[in-house]
Amino acid sequence: MIPSKLLESLVFAVRNNWPILVVGRPGIGKSDIITEACRIAKAKLIITHPVVSDPVDFKGMPIPSKDGESAKFVPFGDLQDLIDAKEKTVYFLDDLGHAPASVQAACFPRGTLVLGESYRDIADIVEGESVIGDDGRPHKVTHKFEIEYDGKIYDITSINRIPITATQDHPFEVIETFKRENIEHNKPRVVSPPVWKEAKDLVVGEYVGTPIIDPYIDDEEIYVGAVGSFKRTVSLSNEFARFLGYYVGNGYCVNHPKVLRVGVCFNLAHKEKIADCKNIMKNIFGQHVFEKIDGNCIYLAIHDKYLKEFFHEHLGDDVYDKKIPEFILYHKNIEYLSEFLKGYFMTDGCAMVDKGVKRGVMYSTVSKKLALQTQMAFARLGTMVGIKIKPEEISKFPNGRKYQCRESYAIQVSSSDALSSIGFEKDEIRVVNYSFIHNNKLWTRITSIDSYNYQGIVYNLEVEGVNTYTANNYIVHNCMQLLLARRVNGHKVSDYVTFMAATNRREDRAGVQGILDPVKSRFTAILELDVSLDDWVAWAYKNKMPEQLISFIKYMPDTITKQETNSAILASIANTANPRTIYHVGQLMNAGMPNGCEHELVAGAAGKAFATMFMAFLKLYGKLPDLKQILDNPEGAFMPTEIDQLFAVSGMLSFNASIKNFKKAVHYIQRMGAEYQAMTIRDSIHVCSPIANMPEYKEWITQNRDFIL
Repeated sequence: MIPSKLLESLVFAVRNNWPILVVGRPGIGKSDIITEACRIAKAKLIITHPVVSDPVDFKGMPIPSKDGESAKFVPFGDLQDLIDAKEKTVYFLDDLGHAPASVQAACFPRGTLVLGESYRDIADIVEGESVIGDDGRPHKVTHKFEIEYDGKIYDITSINRIPITATQDHPFEVIETFKRENIEHNKPRVVSPPVWKEAKDLVVGEYVGTPIIDPYIDDEEIYVGAVGSFKRTVSLSNEFARFLGYYVGNGYCVNHPKVLRVGVCFNLAHKEKIADCKNIMKNIFGQHVFEKIDGNCIYLAIHDKYLKEFFHEHLGDDVYDKKIPEFILYHKNIEYLSEFLKGYFMTDGCAMVDKGVKRGVMYSTVSKKLALQTQMAFARLGTMVGIKIKPEEISKFPNGRKYQCRESYAIQVSSSDALSSIGFEKDEIRVVNYSFIHNNKLWTRITSIDSYNYQGIVYNLEVEGVNTYTANNYIVHNCMQLLLARRVNGHKVSDYVTFMAATNRREDRAGVQGILDPVKSRFTAILELDVSLDDWVAWAYKNKMPEQLISFIKYMPDTITKQETNSAILASIANTANPRTIYHVGQLMNAGMPNGCEHELVAGAAGKAFATMFMAFLKLYGKLPDLKQILDNPEGAFMPTEIDQLFAVSGMLSFNASIKNFKKAVHYIQRMGAEYQAMTIRDSIHVCSPIANMPEYKEWITQNRDFIL
């Protein structure tokens, strides 16, 4: 798109509040055109450079609180203008493509589990699937991207949680101040408003959030499989949910080609549990339950291909892959979830007893996915249960044999209400609350933050609507808050603000990092700027560039329309010719360069090659008739025949065109070839538009109509 068309398009976009990304090689006027568009559209312009200013999450000034310890970042200046804008405002992100990927979208390494239909490694998430946002509801992933990252990475640990690792700029939702209600001293609870803070700005003692699931499933029939055209289903019930808990705690699938079965194992001492499980299997599945006793254990199993495939898909096969099925975790009937947790506890749980006093229950699993799901399940019951990590180790048994034990997770539940829902009553000794509920989210205190250098692939998601998701049960933002979420440190950007951006291309060798798809997709249009000789000449006349310089560019248009490709020149510390550097040459000429320094100064501004050609062109002016000679004798003044001289004379005439001299100048111009006549007349109108109304111009148009058309 040529500059004049781009300007027209940008004015249109600003007036309609549409964000635009302008792409083009360095030095061709992208920033100037955006600035001019704002002037024409009467919009306030705020300019920032992301590579320097860090647009991920602008902060402001730290203002100490009344307690003199904590500080809150308060927007000021341009940042405050974005929030308070009451007039049309354009926020211009210049050189956006130079910002590193960590600025455009901070991310997580492989191993971070994202809550969605189940828990999946962020590296395995695909576009189109749903994840849980900060509102506890499912939202579609519209983009997933991976970035080669080299920089600081942070390990964040909070009470009762599995730690999370994030790049330094990734935003977390936090509450900076929390004080519990003190009824005895008549002091109300104090909770500061949640804000978004980057990992590098988090402080030990602040509180990080976890969403409480907003259930959305209400199905009462679950599809199991099909035999021919007959679809098998199972009715959801408390008994079925409890059996699923039994399976997750002590269940298994057998994949032998001749025997496909689902089973649950119990200790023979647990007669009530065995009877309950056996009755459920008979009543719900209507099939024979096979029993096998091995030592002090009994195995209850059903041979059924379709059930095996159902349990494999929804609950996992072995201890490392066990999970809570979606139709239980997200079901609106919370009794199903309670019964599932009860069955899970009765097979893979135990009481936490201290000196004969029952303090709660503990689940144990080697499935990180199941540990996180169980924490979210109890969050629906109003408590943040604790997860303790037992590192991988080698255990030695009394018989002398050694076993490699994988990392495992102990899930500890001490809330009286949550325990009552699974049928367990603890001995009340003391009540310790490690979390609190605010805005339908659970918040726990950060206990440690560690940082180190990291080099490798990191991943991020863009999420439809809320721009948030849940990673390792922490509420996080997807990326670039300012542009994607229209927020500044938790404050909403005014609706009067429109974003514009400009960037070079990778092939321009200008240090461009590239722009991520989620960022690009936020712009209504991406417009590429091309250099136009006609537009540049019109601009040059308007901005009083020297006539010799304009004539030279008209003679050598490749100087501005073609990009330098010589790798040696590009690698050197020297300028090359482009519209921006040629403008600098014009400034030097208008200021009057010192004698003897002209060549070096022009070379320093636009490169040696440009300087050599341009200085040679300037020598032509000594051999050409001056303006007075032409106007005094337009029919007899010298008319050059060399192309470079014709360009020089054309430039001199058009640069000095006026209503007073055009009547005589046109007689001289008509002695030129047709193409030079058209060029000179056209450029004369750029300088003095009233010429187009003069009879001499109309007569020339009539005479040259066939050539022009």
